[in-house]
Amino acid sequence: IPAYKPLSVSGYHIREAGATAAQELAYTLADGFGYVELGLSRGLDVDTFAPGLSFFFDAHLDFFEEIAKFRAA
Repeated sequence: IPAYKPLSVSGYHIREAGATAAQELAYTLADGFGYVELGLSRGLDVDTFAPGLSFFFDAHLDFFEEIAKFRAA
């Protein structure tokens, strides 16, 4: 399937549970790094599987904070 992303790393539920924007970003990226490390430990080529990762973040009402978060991600 073209452009299919088999793994979505989500921070939405973390933010909705009360995390700050910085915490949401940190936890979500840490999860993503964990998946990359797992793939590498199993002998997968990072250039092959990493493009299959997608990230999903929440957007709250603090407009400028959310812009900064998305730019940092």
